[in-house]
Amino acid sequence: MFDGLGWCTVVAMSNPMPMSSTALTVSIAATLVAFAGFVVAYFQMKIASAKVKLDLYNRRWGIYLAALDYYQSAYDKTEESMEVKAMGFIKAFRESVFLFDSKDGITKTLEKIKDKGAIVLARRQAAEDKNWPMSYDKKAMSILTEKSADALTGFEADLLSLEQQMAKYINFRAVEGWAFMSRCKVKSA
Repeated sequence: MFDGLGWCTVVAMSNPMPMSSTALTVSIAATLVAFAGFVVAYFQMKIASAKVKLDLYNRRWGIYLAALDYYQSAYDKTEESMEVKAMGFIKAFRESVFLFDSKDGITKTLEKIKDKGAIVLARRQAAEDKNWPMSYDKKAMSILTEKSADALTGFEADLLSLEQQMAKYINFRAVEGWAFMSRCKVKSA
């Protein structure tokens, strides 16, 4: 026969206490609030990720613009002097170390641009300043003028090379934030 303890346990487990409608409503509301909180957090994460990508894009674009301004100042196509543009470019050059992968060669190309710009700037300063010691040495000025002309020629080639190297960093056609679940993208043929 049945012992009293076993029978009570079976009866208690097979007849759960009915849930009141208030408790059911509260549990459903809590579930909906938790789900809404998850959705909000997910979209905030996507927005924050997209903002980081946009900030990186802006910093990298600024480096390209500094190189372009430096190049244009070498040809006197800017209102500010080449000395002023050189200071901005040097800052951008130093910042590039942290923003680009070293395997891409961007920092090396920027260094070439910096060195060629320095040659052009030295020639310009020597020609403009009568107290510059080299301005009285015609042979030295001739060598500096020749090096400056070569630097200007190489400047454009380096800028074009920089554009190609930076293309994958500057391409901003699609910005997506961090992906919680990876989505399969079907490439069209």
